[in-house]
Amino acid sequence: MAVSYQVFARKYRPDTFADLLGQEHVTTTLRNAIEQDRIAQAYLFVGPRGTGKTSTARVLAKALNCPDGPNADFDPQASICQEIAEGICLDVVEIDGASNNGIDHIRDIRDNVQFAPARGKYKIYYIDEVHMLSKAAFNALLKTLEEPPAHVKFIFATTEPEKVLPTIISRCQRFDLRPISFGIIKDQLLNIAQLEGLTLSSEAALAIAKASQGGMRDAQSMLDQLVAFCDGDIGLSQVEEIFGLHSSKQIAELVLAILEQHTGAVLSLVKHYYNAGKDLQQLFKEIIDLFSELLIFKINPHAQPESLEPAELESLQAAMAQFSSDKLLLATETLASQEGKLKQASHPKLPLEIALIKTIQSLNSIQISDLIKALNQSKLPELVIDNTPSPATPVIVEPTVVATTPSIEPEPKQEEPVKSIQEPQSEPELSQPPIPENEPSAPAAVTPPTTENPTESSKAPNPAVNGSLTAQELWQQIIDKLEADKADYLTKEDFKMTTALEITQSHFIVGLPEDETLIESSINKKASLFNETISFITGQSQLKLQVKRSTDIEAQVSQELNELDVDSINSDTADSSSSAPLTTSHSELEPTLDTTELSQDIVDSADSANSEPAKEEKSDFFDDKLIEQALEIFEAKISN
Repeated sequence: MAVSYQVFARKYRPDTFADLLGQEHVTTTLRNAIEQDRIAQAYLFVGPRGTGKTSTARVLAKALNCPDGPNADFDPQASICQEIAEGICLDVVEIDGASNNGIDHIRDIRDNVQFAPARGKYKIYYIDEVHMLSKAAFNALLKTLEEPPAHVKFIFATTEPEKVLPTIISRCQRFDLRPISFGIIKDQLLNIAQLEGLTLSSEAALAIAKASQGGMRDAQSMLDQLVAFCDGDIGLSQVEEIFGLHSSKQIAELVLAILEQHTGAVLSLVKHYYNAGKDLQQLFKEIIDLFSELLIFKINPHAQPESLEPAELESLQAAMAQFSSDKLLLATETLASQEGKLKQASHPKLPLEIALIKTIQSLNSIQISDLIKALNQSKLPELVIDNTPSPATPVIVEPTVVATTPSIEPEPKQEEPVKSIQEPQSEPELSQPPIPENEPSAPAAVTPPTTENPTESSKAPNPAVNGSLTAQELWQQIIDKLEADKADYLTKEDFKMTTALEITQSHFIVGLPEDETLIESSINKKASLFNETISFITGQSQLKLQVKRSTDIEAQVSQELNELDVDSINSDTADSSSSAPLTTSHSELEPTLDTTELSQDIVDSADSANSEPAKEEKSDFFDDKLIEQALEIFEAKISN
């Protein structure tokens, strides 16, 4: 009688603990338990298909019931071990939980455990797919499982441990069997091919191992099918043809097109694989796996992808050099989020194409982190305020105004004033603060220091340092500079209810009416900006701004507002009556500084100005030269 053919999965089933591949954490624990005589009454083996749950249960049963057992190094050729391997041993009862899941079947087990084993030392009950038992059957097994007779051992196996009652799991020692690595499966397939006299290429063995998804039984079954198809000579092309698999070169080619953002090439490859009958869901899964490996390789260069050849890895590494790990993480997340839609689609080609296009778009998108990084790396010299006075720039002095610079340089020629980028294009009089009437010492600050060399005038001390500026003058200069620099888009309207009180050794005190809490909060939020401006004007870094609210300040602020309006009208009228800018010496300015000759018409116009609120001119945000230059620099950085 001819011997029936045995498939590779049965023919090469593990016989000993050493034959259990990829589960060293389980075999080591079981061997030590046997050697130390610490054998539990129940074991639960958990893991995906093809990882060796049944094989481990049979090997454990052999070790317990071998002739000189329990012994971890038993002889697999012993008669009782052969019976256990073939499933015909009377002392090892194998039960299918899917077909024997009722309470009556458990009652039979509960009644039979009282009988002693026939040949071995233990009566072993192995229930496969134990999660299929009903709740009543589980409850009927609890007492027997917790306190079985000394000669009884239980072994359970399941692929879905979450369906097993916690009361059952708590009475067992649980072992989780892991998916077997591709390398171990590949080596085992090559070993089987050698024993069977087959020709199996290394690339074909690796492709089979990847397709098995960590299950040794699946890989051995695929090899069986390939032997029948190829008649003993198995190559990579045959594996791809019969199972619709994709080589690492094909996956690398597609991922390379994605990284290079060639949408047309990506769609062409997808169409080619679809027409060739490839499994698009498997293709998409392999793309996600490769992106995950590349992300890990980007973070840790020592963790190189195992599924790629050196040449393929080199080309992918060069393509992903332009992307940060954040971009690769975003692309991987985009792919993973589309996997569920692909599984549910009856025609997976369209969802696959959409997923890959979204992935390319995610690589080309600009994130907030990219903007922050670009701003931190960019240099904006055009936006840096030049604090050094220019010798060629004349200082325009208006009537009843304190000059902001300590000296006025004589100009041999009449030149047009050169305005810096930071200087506003309108309202030049804002750079010169008007003198309140209650400050008699203000005109003294106009006197220029005498210098023999006109070019050394920029080296003169700042008037705020030697005490020549009053508190009100310093406050006005601070407001003018903030408005001229457009710092946080502050204008004079933001400070119309403020008044300068005094300058102490460490603080510059500004007053507000008692009820102006919002203005106080706004100034305090920008305290660092004010302090930098104070330090710039005075040269004293220890001088800090301090806000004080009081009921006595409201009347003082109202009086100063009226005085400022009158002075502004007077200054505008005097400026219009002059045909040339006053940029020469102080002696030529003295006649224009006398405000007693103003006509009654000017006074009337001042009164009308007080009664009619001035319309505030608002410049367009994008018309500002500073903003325009900043946007140009930023766009250049992003495009590069």
